[in-house]
Amino acid sequence: MLSEKCEGVIQNYNLRAKLGDLLFFAFVPAEWKQSEAEGGGDNVPRNVCCDGAGRVLLLSNPLALSSIAPSLLLLYGQVEHTGYYEKQGHRSRICSLLKFLWQAPEHRPAFAKIAEVEKQFLDFANGVLNEINELIVTMMENLPFIKTTQDEMKTAAWGAMSSEEQDNVSSKLSDAERNVKSALQLLNKALDMFRYLSSDAKINELFQGPQMVKRLSSALLYVLSNMLGSKGLELKVDNPDEYLFKPKEMLGDLCSILIQFAESASFSDAIATSGYYNETIMTKLLSTCKKLNLLDGEGVGQLEDLVTGVQDAKKGAANLDHILQDAPDEVSTTHTRHALKRFFSCACLQSNTHVCCPVPRPAHVRDHDGSRVPGHEQELLQPQHHFAAPHERRDGPVQQAAAHD
Repeated sequence: MLSEKCEGVIQNYNLRAKLGDLLFFAFVPAEWKQSEAEGGGDNVPRNVCCDGAGRVLLLSNPLALSSIAPSLLLLYGQVEHTGYYEKQGHRSRICSLLKFLWQAPEHRPAFAKIAEVEKQFLDFANGVLNEINELIVTMMENLPFIKTTQDEMKTAAWGAMSSEEQDNVSSKLSDAERNVKSALQLLNKALDMFRYLSSDAKINELFQGPQMVKRLSSALLYVLSNMLGSKGLELKVDNPDEYLFKPKEMLGDLCSILIQFAESASFSDAIATSGYYNETIMTKLLSTCKKLNLLDGEGVGQLEDLVTGVQDAKKGAANLDHILQDAPDEVSTTHTRHALKRFFSCACLQSNTHVCCPVPRPAHVRDHDGSRVPGHEQELLQPQHHFAAPHERRDGPVQQAAAHD
């Protein structure tokens, strides 16, 4: 009933959202709902969610295996029309349900099919990125206010306020706490969902495509700049768990997402050219990752490779801008400059003086524990003395981007 084929049968978005809630409350085992901090449905008998043999219906029913995951991605966008707070609740449960399905090998083929319907997936992914931006804005508006109010309540000035003034401030504090708790519950799950979805090869390739890679990189950088930038100190509220604010887990998810694209030249280029890029933030993320053990040794190595690749891409873009600054008008058009940047992003320009542009990054030589092997970096980063042919491009999505242009 939630599939695209049946959209005309149930057109009311609120009713469709309720059907999604029903799937979660009635057919997901109680222990999973508890682990996801989603209340409701705990008193549903186990024989409702399981067949006669005790198998969970969502993991054994053939129709569920083929249609539930794509239907939930479609529903995720449709609940936008149910109201601000209502949609956050619905989407939180959809995220939990998708995570439950993702961990079951039986559902992986259905997730793979999602990537085959490119337009539907792109609509879903763009919607989630928009929402992540909105949720970050909500977090950045409310957590600093909560911290300021908490600090104010510890001062003598608070005791000098009248009861009416204290009630007014307390009321605003309650509103901010409700808003940020609702936003962070969904934000945590949305980031987690991006983490595991991006680990699928087909889905990962779609994220690297020309329609998504810039949006994805900017969204991730926007989150990082708010958490690790100058405003990060304003987020240190008392009892952060009470508001579902889990900065360590959020940073862990962001690191896990980023390393999924560590070998992608198109992703490195997108980060380097994003308006949200700040080299200090990327290096701070790397040091924070090591300090808090957010990734294992191999993961840290991949993050180091990404940071290095982004720095190389940034230098290459700056070099090309310098080369083209005195170019004639017919070369200085936006379209021509864009095409040249795309071409030079995989080659080095050789003249009397070598001007290095970012080349497709080779994997750094590493020991078994993921650490760099000394002495190899210089060899790996030597300028190439030829123009790379199109078939030498390292990742397919960049070629697809050129084709679209």
